[in-house]
Amino acid sequence: MSGEKDLTTQLATKQPVLQDAPYVFCSLEQELYNRLSFKLLGTFHEHEAITFIIKGEQANRTGLSYDSIWGGQVSYGGLFLATSICIIMRA
Repeated sequence: MSGEKDLTTQLATKQPVLQDAPYVFCSLEQELYNRLSFKLLGTFHEHEAITFIIKGEQANRTGLSYDSIWGGQVSYGGLFLATSICIIMRA
């Protein structure tokens, strides 16, 4: 795989853009996840389920449940850091 592999260099050269739309984390089992027909912002494949990040309005429109609404995300090109992940990493 080509591209910069040094994390320090990657973080030092990225130009983050704050997107202020509210985002949420939802979880579904694989079978239901496979039926999703909209764009996901991030995905975590975990043993018990698949957790994904979508805009809050998309979750509301499709009836997906979530616990919390997050104020935005910071996108670093190929690197995706959601606000909540930054909070967890600092704890």
